[in-house]
Amino acid sequence: MYNKPMIPPERLKKGPTISFWKLFLIFVITLAIFAGMILIFLANTSKPTVNVKPITDIQIASLMKDDEVMQNGHVQFQLRCARCHGTNLDGGLEGPSLVDDTTLYGESFESLHRVITLGVPVNGMPSWGNQLLEEDLQALTIYIIKMKAFTKTQSKR
Repeated sequence: MYNKPMIPPERLKKGPTISFWKLFLIFVITLAIFAGMILIFLANTSKPTVNVKPITDIQIASLMKDDEVMQNGHVQFQLRCARCHGTNLDGGLEGPSLVDDTTLYGESFESLHRVITLGVPVNGMPSWGNQLLEEDLQALTIYIIKMKAFTKTQSKR
C-alpha cells in the first residue's frame, strides 16, 4: 500500500499563511483606489451652472471696440487656448477651429461663454470658470467672437 507522507503537526497548527495576508492587503488597496476613482468621476461629472448677467448686443459691440478688453482676450487666448485651438484660432492638434463655419455648441455670446466657463470634458475641453475672473471670461469670449467675424470678413474679399 502507498504511504502518504505525514505533515508535521507544527505546520498544521499555524494560522493563515503570509500569502493570504498579502492578497488581502492587495484587495483592500485595490478597493480603496477604485472607490477614489469613482469619487473623482462623480466630482467631475457634476455640471455647475453658469449664473451670468445677460449681456446685450449693444454691450457686446461696445466691448468689441474696447482695446483693453480685446488685448485681455488675446492674452487669455494665447495663454489658455492657443495650444489646442491654434494661435490664429484656426484649429490645432486637439481643438477645432474657432473661426470656420462649423460650430459645435453655438455662436452666441451666451453659448460660447458657457462652453469656456464649463468646458466640455468629454471632448477634452477644460473648464475655465473656476480659474478666471468673469471679466477675463467675457474678454476671451468677445475676442473669439470678433476674430470669427474678422475671419469671415477677410474670406469674403
